[in-house]
Amino acid sequence: MEELRNVVEESITRYIRNSGPKERFKEMASRATVKISADGDEGPVMLTSVPVKKKPAELVRDKRMIGDRYRLLAVLGEGGTGTVYRAQDTFLHMVVAVKLLHQHLTDEAREIAILKEEARIAMTLSHRNIVRLYNLDKKNGQYYFVMEYVDGCTFNDMLAQKGKMPLRWALLAAHSCASALSYAHEHGVIHQDLKPENMLLSDNGILKIIDFGLACLIGKRPDAHHIAGTPVYMSPEQKRGLSVDTRTDIYSLGIVLYELMTGKTPFPPGIQPMDALKM
Repeated sequence: MEELRNVVEESITRYIRNSGPKERFKEMASRATVKISADGDEGPVMLTSVPVKKKPAELVRDKRMIGDRYRLLAVLGEGGTGTVYRAQDTFLHMVVAVKLLHQHLTDEAREIAILKEEARIAMTLSHRNIVRLYNLDKKNGQYYFVMEYVDGCTFNDMLAQKGKMPLRWALLAAHSCASALSYAHEHGVIHQDLKPENMLLSDNGILKIIDFGLACLIGKRPDAHHIAGTPVYMSPEQKRGLSVDTRTDIYSLGIVLYELMTGKTPFPPGIQPMDALKM
């Protein structure tokens, strides 16, 4: 009995020591946040508060169904690869994001094969700072992604309203991006299109990177028919259609970090880095 009592007392002591008072965790949380005021300077607002006004989503009037399961509710955005909707999963009764891909992206069997392979890889990624891809499906000849829905705003919207971000805030965003990219690279996936438009800040202050479904295997050599990316943020080798690897994402992250801190990209649109050095 004495030995049992000692084991129990030791376990209770260890539990109390490891748990610690709540004040300790509050202090740790405060160290992991940055403060932004309404004018963009450091102030009393925590990172967990989105520092911009979110654009109202354009409601889908007919609330049409996709795949007999997903009811489209509102348009969240449109880009070069497709249109993203907030949708209701009528089977699981939860909100998801559905991205309807542009038809021209899947005109050929080769493109469909690439899309399926990239989706299969992206669905294996599970990271705090990466939007989860749940499924790739097809209805009436149109392919679509079903993804985790993030209620928040893009960094593109924040830059449009704020101009630039405080240094500490930008560094925290860079840290989250680097963590997500490192995880993806370890799993053989590169993003190839990192930009503020593909970075979300959720209402609870978590940075999320979207569009990993369009990533490709490390070392895959894209050709002129399958080059993903946005020119301002693309690495030189990516623009030339050469073989790309993890350094492509690191280059894009550097461009994004520069933009977050200065409010502009280092090279104007259409100007190549080497051309800029000659100016």
